[in-house]
Parts: sequence; structure tokens; C-alpha cells
Amino acid sequence: KYVNNTTIWPQKSSKVVKGYRLLKGLVLTILNLRSIRPKSIVMAGVSSSSHSLLLRFLIIFFSKIYKIRIYQEMSEYPPIQKKKGISKFYKNVHLKLYCQLDGMIIMTRELSKYFNDLGQPYIFHLPMTVDFKRFDVSLNEAKKSQRFIFKYCGGGNYQRDGLLNMIEAFISLSEKIINVEFHIIGPIVKNSNYYETVMKLIRDKKKQNIIKILGAKKRDEIPFLLAGAHCLIMTPPKKFDSGGFPTKLGEYLASGIPVICTRVSEIPLYLDKTSAILVEPKNHNDLVCSMKALVNNYKLYKEIGDNGKKVAKKYFSVESHTENLIKFLKI
Repeated sequence: KYVNNTTIWPQKSSKVVKGYRLLKGLVLTILNLRSIRPKSIVMAGVSSSSHSLLLRFLIIFFSKIYKIRIYQEMSEYPPIQKKKGISKFYKNVHLKLYCQLDGMIIMTRELSKYFNDLGQPYIFHLPMTVDFKRFDVSLNEAKKSQRFIFKYCGGGNYQRDGLLNMIEAFISLSEKIINVEFHIIGPIVKNSNYYETVMKLIRDKKKQNIIKILGAKKRDEIPFLLAGAHCLIMTPPKKFDSGGFPTKLGEYLASGIPVICTRVSEIPLYLDKTSAILVEPKNHNDLVCSMKALVNNYKLYKEIGDNGKKVAKKYFSVESHTENLIKFLKI
């Protein structure tokens, strides 16, 4: 339920409008807590703003009055950690509020340790989850090409995902093997220096005909686009500074297509050589050789895609965590 009938903050509005929207949201949230009286509530999302701190404080305060258990979901470090120009006192107050919760639902083990060290003992480790029904796509629907197609699908943070490394490796591959393509799916950030570097490389190497920028696609299109690939690739060059996990990787695995990814963050905790093709970050030769081996022995590597899907169902399906999560929330 959206108490303000919207999830969009009026960024360009006056301070009066922002103040009214904030006050209205706070009052309606508290009134809803009082009238509904749920057994448990889960706060989602992260913010380091002052109104977020006030909201969290009031929700925790009134939840204790109304005897409602309150939890928070976190998939990255609190932004307050890296925010500059904030007093140490304010930062400590912000962080100590996490200790006043009845528990936390955390995506990674790294974050679980962080919040545990902060003083929050009740933590439920919930890895990213995937709706596997979305990716139940038949080969006829997927419309696989006769060409061997590598695909990358992301949310626009190309530098974090190592897109330039992928393209450099693919260009090297295309000099040795013909009949291959690389498709890039995701929002285009044209004013980005990194994106301009990527496009310049493609133009300089004259690879526009085999490296295709597909742009942003609708959510319902993604499963069919992924299923139409021969290989899905993601090569983050370093561990995730946020302490999070590449959620798009779960969708890759759910598609049942062989996946190439780098050994960063907590990826190796779930995947090994039987369920994915793991390469060292920023290792050009390792990536090119893995791509070449996949093209030359696709039937052999198809089994890796099947195993990857099994691993994803074990760790990333909603069903595998539902019973324990219900117990944790005491509902």
C-alpha cells in the first residue's frame, strides 16, 4: 500500500510541497500501523537522507508501542557510510537504529557480518531470488539464431559489470572465429564517458555489424532475449563495493544458458566449474579462451547451463527460503 499514492519523490517541487508530502507520508504510515496492527513489517530499500532517518525512527518507535515486530531488508552497505559532510554523531545514530530492529534480512554473507558486528544479532541470510516461471521459455519461442550469440544484459552500470572487458575479448574472438555476435541489452547512457569509450572501440574495430546495442527492453521481453543466446556473459572487474550481489546473474542462470562470469564477491560461494565458466577478473586471455572453448564445444558446455539452473533453483528460488523466512518473521 502506497500511503502517498506514489513512490516518486517530488525532486523539482518547492520545499513546501516536499514538506507536505513528507509529513503526509509519516502521518499516514503511523495511522496505518495503528489500524492494521500487523504481526511483522519489513522495511525495504536504503537511504541516508534526514527524512529517511526520521521515518525509520518513528516506525521503530510506534512499532514498539503497538507491539509490532519490525525488520529491515538490506542488499548493500548503508549509504550513510560513504556520505561526506555528515557529523560522526548523526552517522552513529543512523547506524545504531539498525540495532533497534527485531531483525534484518540480508542478501550477502559479507553484509550479514557487517550488521552483526554493528550489534544486530538477528539476521536472516536471504540471497537474491528469481521467479523461475518467467524463464520457462521454449526453444521455438526463443528463436535462436544460426550464429553463435553472446549476450550481456544489465541495468546500465556498464563499468561495474566490465562491459569494456567483454567487448575487447569478443573482438579478439571474432578475429579467430567467424559467425559470432555479441548483443548488449540495457539502458543506453549516452552521456557517459565509459559508454563513449565502448562505442569508439566498436567503431574503430569496425565491428558494428556483429556487436549490436539493443538498448533497454521491457521486463517481459528479457526471458526470451536471454533464452535466444548461446552464452550469457558478465565480467565485473572487481568485487562489489556495495557488499551486494549481481542479481542479474540469477536471471542468467534461471534461463539455463551457459554463463561466463568472473570470480568476484560471493559468486564462487554458489558456482564452480560444473555450473558456470568462471574466469579471473581483468584476465583478457582467460576470457577469450573460455569464449572460444564454448563456441567449439557447445554441446559439452550446454550441460553447464543445465547445472547452473539447478544451482539457482537451490539457492535463489523463493520456495527454498519461504518456510525459514516465515519462522524468522514469526508470522
